[in-house]
Amino acid sequence: MLKSTLALLFFTNILTAVADTTTGSVLHVSDGDTMTMLISNRKKIIRLANIDAPELDQPFGNIARLKLKSLIEGRTVTITEHTTDKWGRVIGTVYLETRDINLEMISAGLAWHYKLFNRSQRLVDRMTYESSEKSARKSRVGLWSDIDAVRPSDWRREKSDYTIK
Repeated sequence: MLKSTLALLFFTNILTAVADTTTGSVLHVSDGDTMTMLISNRKKIIRLANIDAPELDQPFGNIARLKLKSLIEGRTVTITEHTTDKWGRVIGTVYLETRDINLEMISAGLAWHYKLFNRSQRLVDRMTYESSEKSARKSRVGLWSDIDAVRPSDWRREKSDYTIK
């Protein structure tokens, strides 16, 4: 029953998903959830959708950047574009062949499943990302080895409060 329900959700989401796909070369990985690509001879900054990796000055921040770099820098990837943010970055899911790189960052314990905008995420992907984060937490891999892991959004807020004082 569960398999047939998941299959139905999967095909329903495929039929209703509307997104542009673009292929290009990854020029540079800035951090665990941001990169620069060359697409049609133009540089574009891409923010990985539905994940939030630690900031570079945060514990596991550089490890997350190095992991993403090892997976995709210098390689040709496909982006499923979801939207553009207020800074002009493309927000999308990154695929290396058939591998969902956003999901791999969560599974490695180097990113949170970013749920703020997950209504735009396909239900089957949302369930998979949530399950992968729970598994990484339970296994205490990556940032989950730190019992006091701080979400990047909280880290940024705390840091900005600190600089105001």
